Amino acid sequence: MEQAGITAAVPTIVKQQPITDLRFQPDGSVDAVVALGVISQLSAQQRQQCLDEAARVLKPGMPLVFVEPVQEGGSPLRGLIGVSAGKQALPVAEIEALQQSRAFSYSQFDVALQGQDPHAVGVAVKSEQYKPRRRQVDNEDAAAKKTRSKPQKTAKGFSQ
Repeated sequence: MEQAGITAAVPTIVKQQPITDLRFQPDGSVDAVVALGVISQLSAQQRQQCLDEAARVLKPGMPLVFVEPVQEGGSPLRGLIGVSAGKQALPVAEIEALQQSRAFSYSQFDVALQGQDPHAVGVAVKSEQYKPRRRQVDNEDAAAKKTRSKPQKTAKGFSQ
């Protein structure tokens, strides 16, 4: 990914993080989120967390770019290539549901490799009006920090 950024003369920083938890990144601070075959491997709840996090960290008007295996027809090659060895494919309807999200003002995708190993290749652009919800986990983390006891210091500064 970094090499692609260098080739395109676009400043690129690649971070491999769980896509459902991007706390390291402030709200509205990222120019693009790229998901290559990861969303389809998540549970329904994790997929929603992923989209919420992508919308939270993206700057308004910036894209979520994705390439995900999709379920399409019953290709005889499907079991031999692509979706095998525990990989999952999304129903096309789940990709289409992204177009109904209020977090994204524009969403477009196409299915490539139809009949072989179909993948949805698409982009969703963060809405200018979208305001992210405060993460419940953040509130829980703050409460846990307040209740945590600090180690007692001895005269020499060592903890007991």
